[in-house]
Amino acid sequence: MPQCKERVIDLELPQIHKKADTAPALATVVTAVAEGRITPGEGEMFGRMLEAHHRLIEDNELEKRVSQLEQALKDQGEVLDDYPTKS
Repeated sequence: MPQCKERVIDLELPQIHKKADTAPALATVVTAVAEGRITPGEGEMFGRMLEAHHRLIEDNELEKRVSQLEQALKDQGEVLDDYPTKS
């Protein structure tokens, strides 16, 4: 079996529960690159993962807001067109 070419990185990032939490996590990554604890390529990889996580949180928040707005309109008796939803 081929050996893994990437090393294990021990980088403690803050918990990410909302969009605003990604900025401190990214700052931790940038600091680690600047201090030489991780390579710029590893920092880029962390940045891409944090960006994907940020987008996922954003998508979930938007989906929740749209559902709340749709429910509010239904509660007011508004007729909504049926739009295809994301699977």
